[in-house]
Amino acid sequence: PHPILTPPPPPPDFGPNSHPPARTAGEGDGERPTRGVVKKSGRFSPGGKSPATMEFVKFFEKKDMKWGFWKPNPQLSGEGKHFKDYRIKKCTGHKKTVQKCDWNLTGEYFGTSSTDKTVRVYKPTSSKPLVEFTGHKGPVQCVSWDPTDANLIASAAKDNSVRVWDVRSGNAAHTLDVKGMQINLKYSPNGNVLVSADENDILNFMDVRKGFKITMVKRFPFYVHSISFDKSEKYFLMTTSLGNIDIFDYPKINRVHSIQAHVSHAHILEMGRSGKYMATGGVDTVVQLWDVNELAVMRTFRHLDYKTKDISITSDDKFIASACNVETPKDRGKDRDPDERDRTSRDIGRIYIHDMRTGEL
Repeated sequence: PHPILTPPPPPPDFGPNSHPPARTAGEGDGERPTRGVVKKSGRFSPGGKSPATMEFVKFFEKKDMKWGFWKPNPQLSGEGKHFKDYRIKKCTGHKKTVQKCDWNLTGEYFGTSSTDKTVRVYKPTSSKPLVEFTGHKGPVQCVSWDPTDANLIASAAKDNSVRVWDVRSGNAAHTLDVKGMQINLKYSPNGNVLVSADENDILNFMDVRKGFKITMVKRFPFYVHSISFDKSEKYFLMTTSLGNIDIFDYPKINRVHSIQAHVSHAHILEMGRSGKYMATGGVDTVVQLWDVNELAVMRTFRHLDYKTKDISITSDDKFIASACNVETPKDRGKDRDPDERDRTSRDIGRIYIHDMRTGEL
């Protein structure tokens, strides 16, 4: 079996009553008793100590005489100095909301999609677009670069179409008519499959080797928020409105495993380029970093202010960036549908960058 489906180790056996050994008098006075914690590797360790990133400082709330938990303000790590030296470059061109940004294979270009019905490609050395692609008749919700060709970028829009653009010619190389308003798009790691998803949670699987022929259409009875493949392309993953990571075999698309990753909607799933790590985020404002081989959480990042909107892992598996929207004063107190997926009215956002090895911000 593929290592992604390796079952977790069995829990430790403490005897017939399944209780851990009793603590001796005076052992760990003033600390909360622990029956075992999950190490960074994701395996259970009886009586171990939790990683520093998971520690909370406990205090007593005199107001209502109840115990509470407080986590100190995040302190920037030494690596933060590296990012402080960077200058912010503002890229202009789009007239409306930018929905997605994605880097190409070499890092020479990044592409953006917008509700102004255009796709733009930029070089990081310039604030103006290198090329602007027009042709979509509806908001362009997502872009995804071909992982094998640094000049091809695909886009999905609410005009019931998927297009593949060529940076060299400045034109569309392929135009694909699909049913439904498309809101998500993803290439498989080897570039053999392109998958799009619409607002009704219908997925279209297109075989790139056969001229982007739609080989399968699959509908799901729940919100499909994010889609991805494992590195071998034998398994297809998605995050859902149930907070799960659902794993399917490919190409049969039979569910082989499901993991409860978040307490509610899991909005985003990002697979690292190496295939060793993946990250998820959701409305619970938590970002989880996973070991793909063990399907275990390595780290949990809790510094976000609001629900996670996007995640990106650097190609060297060193840093993880997570983005969220911050509630503005004019938004506070307004009733919202917790299930809505396409909200673009918030005008303040933050990006957090964490060291994947240490968990430091």
